[in-house]
Amino acid sequence: MNVKSKIFKTVNSLIVFCVIIVAQPSYADFDHSHSLWNDILGTHVNSKGRVDYKAIISSRKSFDQYIQIVGSVSRVEYNAWTRDQQLSYWINAYNAFAIKVILDNYPIKQGKGVKAKFYPSNSIQQIPRVWDDVKNSAAGEHVALNQIEHEIIRKKFKEPRIHFSIDCASIGCPYIWDHAFDASKLEEHLSAAAR
Repeated sequence: MNVKSKIFKTVNSLIVFCVIIVAQPSYADFDHSHSLWNDILGTHVNSKGRVDYKAIISSRKSFDQYIQIVGSVSRVEYNAWTRDQQLSYWINAYNAFAIKVILDNYPIKQGKGVKAKFYPSNSIQQIPRVWDDVKNSAAGEHVALNQIEHEIIRKKFKEPRIHFSIDCASIGCPYIWDHAFDASKLEEHLSAAAR
């Protein structure tokens, strides 16, 4: 190999390396304060944790933008985060995905079968296989609500207070907050939710 070829190969390798470094998402690429989600919740959730689904539908662009932001997080980026950043991400993702499934099926109609008779006609339970088959993108994979709750949050983080923090869009669940769970205040938020 001549000198020119060696230089060319070295320069190409250096360019590829630089592109890989630049392409890697950084901590700053994701808004860990979830400011857009804060705005949506602050506008559309009342003091009793009730969501105004009709109002979100009428201004759905912001909501869909937040879902897209959550889905754009890669596994590489996610793995670089702290535990609190990861946990707040999953709590907020779960709550947003639960609202999304309602919006996507709004207004909910009573289903068929024995199970449908046990729940109110407008319950999230009327949506077939809502917990396992409805999937969204998050941290580089497609996940269902049950996966987030049981396989990711409960199994990995072993945080019992999440049961007071995730909202399954049902009256039987804890109230959804009118603000996002923030990684920098996660301990405070989880304790407040449990109280």
